[in-house]
Amino acid sequence: MACRVGSEGPGESRHKIVTKLSLDAEQHSMDSWKLSSQERIIQFNEIIRGPVPLYKSSAVDAIKLRKANEYSFWGSRNAANRVEPIASPHFDFELDLEPGDKIFTVGSCFARNVEGRLATAGYRLPMRDLMEDRSFAGVHPRALNNFSTPSIWNELGWATGELQFDADQAIVEYASGKWLDLHVTHNVQPAPRDTVLRRRSAITKAYGSFKDCKLIIITLGLVEVWYDNVAGTYLNSLPPPPLVRRHPERFELHVLSHDETLDYCDRAIGLLRKYGRKDAVILMSVSPVALGITHRPQDVMVANCYSKSVLRTVTEEMVSRYDNVHYFPSYESVVQSDRQIAWMNDFTHVTETLIAHNVDRLVSHFEGRGSGGDSLESVHASIDAGGASAAHLHAVEARKGDPTSAARFFAEFGAWSEKSPTFATEHIEWLVEQKQAAKALDVASLTDARSERIKMAKARALLMLKRNREALDILYDPKLEEARSSRYWSLRVEAEGNNGDIAALETTLGGWSRSLPKQASQARIHVARALLAQSSVGRALELLELALVDNPKSALGHILCAEAHLLRGDLAAARQSFAQAEPATPSENRRYNKLKDRIGELVGA
Repeated sequence: MACRVGSEGPGESRHKIVTKLSLDAEQHSMDSWKLSSQERIIQFNEIIRGPVPLYKSSAVDAIKLRKANEYSFWGSRNAANRVEPIASPHFDFELDLEPGDKIFTVGSCFARNVEGRLATAGYRLPMRDLMEDRSFAGVHPRALNNFSTPSIWNELGWATGELQFDADQAIVEYASGKWLDLHVTHNVQPAPRDTVLRRRSAITKAYGSFKDCKLIIITLGLVEVWYDNVAGTYLNSLPPPPLVRRHPERFELHVLSHDETLDYCDRAIGLLRKYGRKDAVILMSVSPVALGITHRPQDVMVANCYSKSVLRTVTEEMVSRYDNVHYFPSYESVVQSDRQIAWMNDFTHVTETLIAHNVDRLVSHFEGRGSGGDSLESVHASIDAGGASAAHLHAVEARKGDPTSAARFFAEFGAWSEKSPTFATEHIEWLVEQKQAAKALDVASLTDARSERIKMAKARALLMLKRNREALDILYDPKLEEARSSRYWSLRVEAEGNNGDIAALETTLGGWSRSLPKQASQARIHVARALLAQSSVGRALELLELALVDNPKSALGHILCAEAHLLRGDLAAARQSFAQAEPATPSENRRYNKLKDRIGELVGA
């Protein structure tokens, strides 16, 4: 049985394995002739591969991990989140990198954008240095773009000597005295053959620079590629139309399958691991830059989706296969962000704002610093270039830093609250977090935005100022009820409790439980706490007992039960409830310690 695996190299040994397995499959069962063609294919594939998942864990461990992973869910539009308007997917890997260290970059045009930002951050980029070669005078850095896994493997193979570059086939005469390297993007102007050969030599040398780089960044671009029938190799981009017309049988369009893309990528990673530093980290990403045009008989949006899906699955398989390969989610950041912010007018290329956002996140990770490390001068430059969207991004990052740095940021850029509703939202929420309620309301008055987040922040600020009725005027909004937010319901309980409105608390308990059934026990505990403040001990205990049936480990539930029993004068019951409490949060610990002192006083008396 024949099996096409690409071209010579690592595929040869794989071909032998597949051939052997095909013979084993033929002898696997005396009854195999009874199976349909499709059933035999399925049986054969199971013998070759077997059901091998990328990741596997026990159900118990999976549930524990999900609960421990703060990024296991999307969050909510009603609170500060990492999704809108600019998505910032979490990533993590260990790398000790300092300015001056070498970083090898290879991939599509997004890789060139990354290079530019890394260079300004002080890192050395050998591929970028290539443009200093005299033979590249006047050549744009995009000449180094490398779009597909076969092309990346070609270049690394030539750089390591594993493959031989055939200049007679790869360097062709475009016009009289003007030559082209078919493996360099065709936006490079034809030149004398000697110049093209010098460029090729410099490119091969530059690709070999990965051998002493601590970090290798690979950005995969597309799977719609061009094959040279004469040379028997894949090209890096579409051959120039005059050459296609001159040699109509020489070039073919190939849309790579997942297995082909994976095979070439695995070969490339194999060369990087074989010849590179033993401590090198390989960071993979998928270029968010869309397929600009398609040569297939379908919509480019559909073709692009297939291309990026294949590349994304291939990177995931590489990460699961090799310990030193990691993934950076720049693709997810761009495609899940607001399109008006993320994409240029051609719907293909990524805006400078999103490029800066992702590279800044990456560089910050290298440097092991928080978002507060940027100087005000650099932030000014970034916001001047990116406008409101950049201002919002920096506000999001400022909130993650220490309060002093955040205060300095908002003091410097607070005027953006009048211009940008998204910036205002971050500013107001930060002020509320810092207990600056009056200032938060002042800033809120500067914007006409009425988002759910701003309404909730204003309500919190009003509650801090004991302006409960005004807070309830905001909270009694049907749109907020529809938002299905536990924060909303807890604020409403707090406001109604402060007003001593027990009937309203019962209504809110019902609304919370209907809106979020899985949080019924949490709703009962919050309402019980408000009832205890109004000395409605009996009803509070009823709700707490129901809540603890559903959630017997609730520390706050047991603490409130103990407080309720003390209000009834039942010290023994209070001590029993107190003994079951295992506080985990700062607020629970404060309440627990206060209760401990009170019980101690009563026992001592």
